[in-house]
Amino acid sequence: MPLLPLAAAFAVVLSRARSASKAEEEKRSRLDRAVQTLLTRYPVTTLWSIEYSVLVIWPGIFNDTLTPLARSVIAIGILPAFFLERVFHPLPVKTLVTRRLPTPAGALLISGLGFAALLSAAVAGRGNFSAIGGGPVGSVAVLLTPFQPWAIAGTALYLYLAWRGYVSRTQARSVLAIAILTTFVYGLYQGYLAPPMAASLGLAVGALRSGVLRPRHLFVGALVIVAIWPPLYQARNERRLQLGAYRQELDLHKPSDRLRLDRLMELMGRLNDEPPIRTVTTGPVDVLRFGLLPRAIDSNRPELTTANQLSAAVGLGANSAMTFTVLGNAYVVSGWLGLVVYSAGATVLMLFVMRRSGPLAFMVSVQATTALLWIESTYPDNVAGLIQILVAGVIGLAIARRIGRLKTTEPAHDELAYS
Repeated sequence: MPLLPLAAAFAVVLSRARSASKAEEEKRSRLDRAVQTLLTRYPVTTLWSIEYSVLVIWPGIFNDTLTPLARSVIAIGILPAFFLERVFHPLPVKTLVTRRLPTPAGALLISGLGFAALLSAAVAGRGNFSAIGGGPVGSVAVLLTPFQPWAIAGTALYLYLAWRGYVSRTQARSVLAIAILTTFVYGLYQGYLAPPMAASLGLAVGALRSGVLRPRHLFVGALVIVAIWPPLYQARNERRLQLGAYRQELDLHKPSDRLRLDRLMELMGRLNDEPPIRTVTTGPVDVLRFGLLPRAIDSNRPELTTANQLSAAVGLGANSAMTFTVLGNAYVVSGWLGLVVYSAGATVLMLFVMRRSGPLAFMVSVQATTALLWIESTYPDNVAGLIQILVAGVIGLAIARRIGRLKTTEPAHDELAYS
């Protein structure tokens, strides 16, 4: 079982975090502050540069698959973000003092309900690999869907409480480990690895910002993920076989191929239109409908199928799903102007929430990172997804504020997060 080495990996990371001596803390504080400053003042440029460098640019250059179109999409996608972040850089970071904070018991309740909803939905078959292209959704899955975002929202609120000094870092690391392990269990049971990776990215940003984890801990965690990637990939394939996939299709790709997103951007060259807006029918009305109306109210709506439409556009069939990466999708669906608008919109949102210290802003920063900045997010479906998880998160925060009491256990970490 790949989950066993994954659990062991987190145990190693957490033990390293606990055993760091005071001398090491002082020695590495400069790196910690630099990383946290980057995340606060240049969040979009930092994350997209790392993701695209590792998963697209380097393998594309090495294998000669980085096309001029892919280079242009990456550049035009990241440059507006850097420009806006540079413009806003001199502005001071706002420290918000609020008495309406979530409580540890409330955050644990919200995250626990989210974990239960994720695992229950997985058992119910909601959104698994066999449902690609849409299909009937069971009543149990409909009822559980609104609570699934609470897994990330509740964990983000607990990280926030650790940052503010209401729970210890050790407690926050334990909740963080449970959250990431739960999302991987959910993802593997569904036959996907992208959703838990996206959730891990958002939670990692929150853990770094709050001081719960330091850059060196994430570096160790990244190395462990790379080491156990083959068994994780194999477990995903075995689950897909159980859900009806053909072994011949799964055997065409090696575990390392899954990390070659340069190949996905290369497929944009197959499209004849520039951009092929006619091939994608997901529009603003669909985004708002899916984002604001729970399925329990709008039970007859179909699934968003942008990924299936993109697959059909390049000749792979509508029963498959694919992405050209989040920036590539923005270009394909909305053109160059749409790409710039998406990049600018994501940057403005991230700058707004990363430069504030309230619980709502902190929670939104984690959710927005997961939905908007993960490299494999499917635009514009991810915008609808962000609206959904924001609505659920606001409700969860309101509940978490009314349960239990606050008790300070250790100093807040403002000097680390906003230096």
